Amino acid sequence: MNGITSKRLDDIFLENGWVITTPDRRNHYHKEKRIVLDSQGNFGTGYHETTKDCLYFILKHDFSGLSVADIGAGSGVLSVAAALKRAKSIDTYDIQPVEREILYQCELNKVRPVNVFQSDLIMNKKRINKKYDWIFLNIGTQENIDILNAQRLLDCKDTTFILSGMLEWNYHRVETLFKDAGFYLEEKKQSNEWVTCVYKRIS
Repeated sequence: MNGITSKRLDDIFLENGWVITTPDRRNHYHKEKRIVLDSQGNFGTGYHETTKDCLYFILKHDFSGLSVADIGAGSGVLSVAAALKRAKSIDTYDIQPVEREILYQCELNKVRPVNVFQSDLIMNKKRINKKYDWIFLNIGTQENIDILNAQRLLDCKDTTFILSGMLEWNYHRVETLFKDAGFYLEEKKQSNEWVTCVYKRIS
């Protein structure tokens, strides 16, 4: 198995009929509604509320012909979901060395490999020199704000954002940032204290 050790996980049933399952149980589910994940302990296994809620928004969209950036990618499950929903190109960014794991998850799901970049997007002065149709950012309230500012992502006029990792008592700081930049809150989902938001620019 590419020298990677499996970690036993229970199947995760998502709200929209999809399931996250392991390689040994993949044949129990229809491939059209299945994400196969062999987690090596990175954040984003699907158990956390923020991951589930990001997947809720991703899996109900058709990404055909669209470009995606997954920032703070962890296990790469959000990128895999976007690939399964036919995204044209996907770039993942993480401060940790996660390329091997993410490419393995792509292989398990029989999707085209994504581009993986290891970078500290807050401290690294080199900006992402690319425009995306969608950006996923699921880290934490302050980290989200710091990356948005450091990378000047709110200058992207035609980008839709999925933001998560935020708590009910501080997510309004991100909301204010987007509102001031000319975006509106299209959708919001809360699971326990965790808040996930979809933002689009006001046309």
